[in-house]
Amino acid sequence: MQFQFQQFLNHWYRQPRLRGLLDAQAALLQTGLERAFGYYLVQLGAPWPDSPATHVKVSTHVLVEGRPRKAPGFETVVADFDLLPFGRESVDVAVLPHTLETISDPYHLLRQVDRMLVLDGHVAICGFNPFSLANQRLRHFGRDKDRFKAANWIGMHRVVDWLNLLGYEIILAQHTPLGWLPEGRDEEGRWSRWKEQLEYGLEKAYLHSGRFYCVVAQKRSVPLNPTRLDWKLANWLPINKGAWIPSRRLQHRSVHEKG
Repeated sequence: MQFQFQQFLNHWYRQPRLRGLLDAQAALLQTGLERAFGYYLVQLGAPWPDSPATHVKVSTHVLVEGRPRKAPGFETVVADFDLLPFGRESVDVAVLPHTLETISDPYHLLRQVDRMLVLDGHVAICGFNPFSLANQRLRHFGRDKDRFKAANWIGMHRVVDWLNLLGYEIILAQHTPLGWLPEGRDEEGRWSRWKEQLEYGLEKAYLHSGRFYCVVAQKRSVPLNPTRLDWKLANWLPINKGAWIPSRRLQHRSVHEKG
């Protein structure tokens, strides 16, 4: 199912009513990658008709696909997600749009991405929010419910945990705005303020209702929170040829001297 689900999404996103969802993801992606730069950007799959990754400031954009295809702004490489054909520390930016949802072992893919990223390189991951009411409707109702139900739905916080485990610094981890609220004229701004307050309250309660999330992280070479040496050497540990060893002889003599 590696490329089938992304190919289906490429057609699904072309519906005019979903243009706002694409724009919301593009805005988050561009915000998270606004400081990214380098020579090579690799995008794994093409679920978006027009990828916002082409606006990232790198020299070469590479698209990994299961079959040859023409994608505006990309050079195409035919490969499998289970064995990416990139050398160690050879990629500056990796973009995974709905990629983790297409494979059975997403953490293995993240390990591959970590191997091919340079130090201080960026990874951007976009996906469906499994807790969104609108997305639950996609999984259980409609003519495409079987396709959505077969996807590997992963929450944003699990992705953040995996990246923290790999030693990444989280630059951005955010859901898109509430897409199920109707749009309309709001001359006084009351409707917009109510939406912002509702979104803030749901985020505080960890009830994320935005339909999509975007996580951008940066690869670091040292731990973000190094352990501080908060110990002291005991007074009874003398030096013997550059090594610290306990001495029972000195300890025994000091006891008798006190007596």
